[in-house]
Amino acid sequence: MPPPKIPSWFITVLLVITILIIVFFRSVTVYVLIFMLGVIIGYVLP
Repeated sequence: MPPPKIPSWFITVLLVITILIIVFFRSVTVYVLIFMLGVIIGYVLP
């Protein structure tokens, strides 16, 4: 059983989002990351 492969488009999307955050939101990157973590936790936790 070969390990599941991550689709190339998924990696591309992650890279694009990361670059956009670094380039356009460099001064508020920390706040954006905290907001994203809060959203993810909000979806995971009931």
